[in-house]
Amino acid sequence: MNEQPDTESEAADDQSPKLLKVREVAVALNVSAMTVYRDIEDGKVPATRIRGSWRVPASYVDDVLADALRRQAEAKARRPHVA
Repeated sequence: MNEQPDTESEAADDQSPKLLKVREVAVALNVSAMTVYRDIEDGKVPATRIRGSWRVPASYVDDVLADALRRQAEAKARRPHVA
């Protein structure tokens, strides 16, 4: 069943990037909120201010976690197998 958006604004919402609050980013990455704020200020984390609060694209968190999993898998693959 194909569900169509009822309004034009709902269609736009589906295409807008999902934005996370700093606390949500911190929890997802297992760091403190202060670390996220510091990384935003240093330009390491892409963010935008909305009504005075920082928001981070969810895609950034997805990319960071995917990269961490990839590096972990590569490190595991390099370990010698002990029988």
